[in-house]
Amino acid sequence: CLGGEKKDDSFFRASSTAEIKGESFLSRYGPLIGGIVEAQVGMIMFNIGLTYGFTSIGNQVGNLLPSAFMETPEEPGSPYYSNKTGGIALVLWTMFLLGFLATRAEPALNVVGQTVERLSKGSFKCSLLVYAVCVGVGMGMAVGSTKILFRAGLIFFVFAKYAIAVLLTLFAKEDFINIAWDCAGVTTGPVTVPFVLSTGIGFSKAVRAPEGFGILACASVWPIITVLLTDAFRRLHASYKSDIAGPDEEEEEEEEEEWHTALEGLVKSLRARPGDVAVAVSGSVALAWICERKVKPRGALNSDIMSSFVMVMRAHPKHADVAEAACFMFTTVAKGGGEMVRDCVIKTGAPLLIVMVLRQFSQHEGPPAEVEGALRRAVDALMVVGLDEASTAGAVRLAGAPAALEAIGQRYPAGSSLSVSAAAAVAAV
Repeated sequence: CLGGEKKDDSFFRASSTAEIKGESFLSRYGPLIGGIVEAQVGMIMFNIGLTYGFTSIGNQVGNLLPSAFMETPEEPGSPYYSNKTGGIALVLWTMFLLGFLATRAEPALNVVGQTVERLSKGSFKCSLLVYAVCVGVGMGMAVGSTKILFRAGLIFFVFAKYAIAVLLTLFAKEDFINIAWDCAGVTTGPVTVPFVLSTGIGFSKAVRAPEGFGILACASVWPIITVLLTDAFRRLHASYKSDIAGPDEEEEEEEEEEWHTALEGLVKSLRARPGDVAVAVSGSVALAWICERKVKPRGALNSDIMSSFVMVMRAHPKHADVAEAACFMFTTVAKGGGEMVRDCVIKTGAPLLIVMVLRQFSQHEGPPAEVEGALRRAVDALMVVGLDEASTAGAVRLAGAPAALEAIGQRYPAGSSLSVSAAAAVAAV
């Protein structure tokens, strides 16, 4: 593969077919069957826990809460508070808290929050969305409790909350409108629904209401309202910060975001077409220039750049121009990246590829000037791979770096920049 020649793979295909035919049924389908069984057992245990645990707790809580302000058969000493208004306020606060915590335990909510954070490029945090939805469900449970407590008609609650939601929708941005209205689906989750329903039914029995339904309907729209309000406050806060910071800082932030978008596009190009020499050289140089003069890559983009370096080097192990450009890119990113970048360097095996460049071009049979640029960039890259760690330095030594560096020092004039850099690298290794 490294030589770029197409090999006859009929032997490998025949071997793979023979291995598949020789496999037993259990070795082929055992993991699949085991996974299905584990999933079924997990769902059964989950449903048992909901039925005999979570749902029962909700029913008991709904039965006991009204004893704070009225006499109930289950609690002989009720009411516990002589002030009925204070008792009702305590019950509503407890219902809010129960709705908040039940929603926080909803498995799908974290997935939605992480997706929103990724699509909004971090401007709308996962935790912000999660807690906005939790507050919405909690408020919905508290409002639904008043519907049961005062025996009010559900139609008034439905009209009021949808009117608020539609009014907020008129002033919201399109992307967050979709997110907010989709968040109403969290109240249909496997944790929230049984708990809210059982709590509402228990509460209605205790206050002797004719029925206990409607509390879930109240809880389903309030997340929409709270998410839309959160987005409105978030945009208001951003606008206030931009007014204080002034137009110059705002423009700098926009420019920085544009450069990050350019970095992402270059990385995608390198990973999509690592075998194209023009893409490998121009993409690596452009990426290095942006990282050196404009912005430093953030988060996972560092590991993507390192993997791009590995893909390019493996596709062109004997191309001096590609090696020079790729090592330039590597050095620029690794030089100021910190611990996270260093971990990416070690995990991708980049140090060994740099040593491969040194060994390859230190024995170049043509004029030394043809590969001088590639060697200079490779020596610079070797100095930033983390040689202060014993494991990395040991791997570099075993790969043959000292011999290659000494050969470079002998081949190029003493006192030249490349010869001096090679001597320093030998000492570091």
